Amino acid sequence: LPATKAAAAKLYPNPVKDKLLLKPISDPIQFVVYNQLGQRVRRGTLNPPSAIVYTSGLATGVYFIQLSNEKGISQTEKFYKAY
Repeated sequence: LPATKAAAAKLYPNPVKDKLLLKPISDPIQFVVYNQLGQRVRRGTLNPPSAIVYTSGLATGVYFIQLSNEKGISQTEKFYKAY
């Protein structure tokens, strides 16, 4: 996440099967994944250049991922976990 723009990270593929990829990131970012009920189901740190969130243990459905960097810039994106 660049320091000047919170909505710079792109998630793909969406829907996702077992790996959610983020691009571009140049600094480490923290992530938290929430289900539709607002329950935290996964969290961790992503380090460049391979920003991968493993989703294979999640049930099929809609999720939200909150991303934040060390500078306090954050963004939340919705993704769909398929099969």
